[in-house]
Amino acid sequence: MLGLRGPYEAVFSGIEWSTAGVYSQTVARALEAGLSMYEGEAWYDMDEPEDLLRLEGSSGYAPTSPLAPRRS
Repeated sequence: MLGLRGPYEAVFSGIEWSTAGVYSQTVARALEAGLSMYEGEAWYDMDEPEDLLRLEGSSGYAPTSPLAPRRS
């Protein structure tokens, strides 16, 4: 998950999507753009509809909720 305070198109430019390098490339672009970063605990990838079912089963996520669960 990536949270930004504004539109930073450069962060997403030149990324080789759907590869093992997406994360490292995105971090590199963010740092090149002068953004500060906080890296939280690693979780699993969320990019397929089935991943939402996994999230629901593992965290108490309610699909009707407008917010993702906060992990502490």
